[in-house]
Amino acid sequence: MISFTAHDQTDKHRNIVSGIVIDIDKIRRKEIELIKVSEELLRSNSELKKFAYITSHNLRAPIVNIEALFGMLNLEALSQDDLVIVDNMKLSIAKLSGVLDDLIEIVSHEIAAEEKCATNLNIEDECVKVINSLENKLVKANAKIKLAVDVNKLYYPKQYFESAIFCLLSNAINYKSNQRNLEIHISSQLIGNDVVLKIKDNGLGIDLKKNAEKIFGLYQRFHENTEGKGIGLFILKSHIESLGGSIEVESEPNVGTTFILRFPQPES
Repeated sequence: MISFTAHDQTDKHRNIVSGIVIDIDKIRRKEIELIKVSEELLRSNSELKKFAYITSHNLRAPIVNIEALFGMLNLEALSQDDLVIVDNMKLSIAKLSGVLDDLIEIVSHEIAAEEKCATNLNIEDECVKVINSLENKLVKANAKIKLAVDVNKLYYPKQYFESAIFCLLSNAINYKSNQRNLEIHISSQLIGNDVVLKIKDNGLGIDLKKNAEKIFGLYQRFHENTEGKGIGLFILKSHIESLGGSIEVESEPNVGTTFILRFPQPES
């Protein structure tokens, strides 16, 4: 298909002397090529995730066998130097086992992300469910939670929303300040076509000048003597961005932290 676009560029006899010819077929072919490349990249990415999942599971058996062999060692027959070596080997195997567990968890979430379907959610109801599931920890932390939901409807995969709330509330508990009772504020509002959810706490806070680029990284922890493995925020960010949303953080040491989640909604 050829497109001809003429402009009012004429000579003194009012004859058209110039125009632009566009080969639409060529443009369309390029668009089709880009679509095919995009689809191939998505397929390859999905296959890589599944390969990582299968590989990580297949590595689990040899590690379990090695741990079992260590248990069969006659430690009394070993010298002190040999015992030190065995202890170091056990520690290395334990670390490898932990990394493998984390890899399995992360890849499992990534694969599941491709299979989850969005549904209409009641934000307040879903938050209350998660709060109830954390009741014991919240009571132990002397925590007070305030829900201020201006927008209560959200179109999003239920499991992922609950996982997001669970992750951020757990973080607030794990990084609470010992100088004051924990307070958590959960609010929602509609900005443009996005449902914006904010979860704010008065905990230890994070020095973003030093850690802004690390906060959503894997195995990142910013306070000693606290629970957690440092993978929750990594998974949460991956979930949200895979569905077109975003997550931001505002924080100040010894003041608290606010996470801001944006969930794009279908146009009505």
